Amino acid sequence: MKRVRVKTKVKAKAKDIIKSFDVDFFLKLSPPFLDVEVNQFDGYKTEDSIKITTNFLGYYQFWHNQVIDYFETDKEVSFIEQAIETPFPVTSWQHKHKIIQIDDEHCYIIDDVEYSCVNFFFENMIYPAVFLTMYYRRPVYVDKFHFKSDQL
Repeated sequence: MKRVRVKTKVKAKAKDIIKSFDVDFFLKLSPPFLDVEVNQFDGYKTEDSIKITTNFLGYYQFWHNQVIDYFETDKEVSFIEQAIETPFPVTSWQHKHKIIQIDDEHCYIIDDVEYSCVNFFFENMIYPAVFLTMYYRRPVYVDKFHFKSDQL
């Protein structure tokens, strides 16, 4: 099993950030090297489904994720997507989205992905693509939530 964890500091309230997680924002979070078609996007609450078809260099892949947990307090909002159907070579996929309020004006948005493939070779082979896909979100988050810093 491999893990990719990317943390981004933004200037916003956790409850305002979670309201932005709609289909349009989902598409903005997808990197340009990955063509994404959204077939279904119910949202981010427990039992909601997200079905997408991706195209990477002519290789079409179908994904079906389901939100298995949603959690909200005054200081944190989080939800977990788990893959129901994954493309080859991925055998399992879980994406934890956490938004943690760190003070009155700032939050951390954390994308924490754990995945497995049919074997160790494939897990390592797709790691750069998974990392770049999650890392690509950092400037999108910063732009959306207006945090100006010399350090992303």
